Amino acid sequence: ILSNNYISIYHYVESQKELGVGLVNNAIAAAIRELLKDYMIRLGQLQTLHNKGELTIQGVWWYLQPAMETLRVLDNITKDAKRLNAKGATLLNFIYSYSITFNGDNAVKELFKFLLQKGCIPYFEILKIWMNMGTLEDPYSEFFVHENKTLGQSSELSLDPLYWEKRYFIQDDKVFTPLVNFKEKIFLTGKYINVVRDCGVTIKRQAEDFNFNQSKEYYTKIEEAYRTASKTLLDLLRDTYCLSARLHSLKHYFLLDQSDMYTHLMDVAGGELNKNVKDISLENIQATFELSIRYSVSKDDGYNNSFYCSLNNESLRSLLLKTLPQHISFPPLQSTESKIEELTGLDSFTIEHKPTWPI
Repeated sequence: ILSNNYISIYHYVESQKELGVGLVNNAIAAAIRELLKDYMIRLGQLQTLHNKGELTIQGVWWYLQPAMETLRVLDNITKDAKRLNAKGATLLNFIYSYSITFNGDNAVKELFKFLLQKGCIPYFEILKIWMNMGTLEDPYSEFFVHENKTLGQSSELSLDPLYWEKRYFIQDDKVFTPLVNFKEKIFLTGKYINVVRDCGVTIKRQAEDFNFNQSKEYYTKIEEAYRTASKTLLDLLRDTYCLSARLHSLKHYFLLDQSDMYTHLMDVAGGELNKNVKDISLENIQATFELSIRYSVSKDDGYNNSFYCSLNNESLRSLLLKTLPQHISFPPLQSTESKIEELTGLDSFTIEHKPTWPI
């Protein structure tokens, strides 16, 4: 039985030597190979006793009994891993589930601990680089944060409000089980570091090592890294890019706390806006809008140049309907509301805000 277990385990280890299977699988295979060496040493000791004519049944049992349970457990793990084609975090989670459900001797528990510690080294190395530098060093896509490299990293792309949503995303099937409750903080920490770096700022924090251990010290380090990255980004937006002042500017234009500009706009351009949207000159409306700002109490707002007016091809009612969940029913639009030929400038008039990066 021991020989069959050894052969089965050995074949699995040999199949995981190639780089293509991933760094986690390589690390676990190397750890299993270390355990097999102990078995071979014991066989060598038995061979020495045999050559001396001192080998007994009791001696064989004494030398091999400690390895029997180890090889049996390793055989079960490797067979199941091979059957499931487990790789990366899937393999780590597989071994982790074995460790928390196993009720046996301490030697086997130490075996699981050893395999997890060795297998987590490359996974936590990727985590460390992501949490400290905001970059992904994951050549075999084993980490749960994935980067869409097809988007590129140009400054023009970063102006797209959806750019940061598309550039990085979470792959739930690659989350190591002990990190499940921290995956969002890990994910956001790296993203925040990226944003801050794109603004030309470096986060001042001593680089931390992240290692898997039973004390779970890495939880505290994840929290500290997340708080530091969050505070740095918030301070940058608030102090360097004047977030509060920009929010006050939005309040002027969209919450109408200083709405005299719109009164002036309607006095001057009301007749034009009552026309069919196809007959309205957007340039004239924009010029009137800018003139209305100059004569309003918001004329000293430092961010006036980031607001523009436009004429939408849909009515306000149809745009609002698109924001409702699909399961909410609503009376259908009148035919005149769905045709651009029937829309007036008042129906389609829109104010747009185009802030500069990173706001």
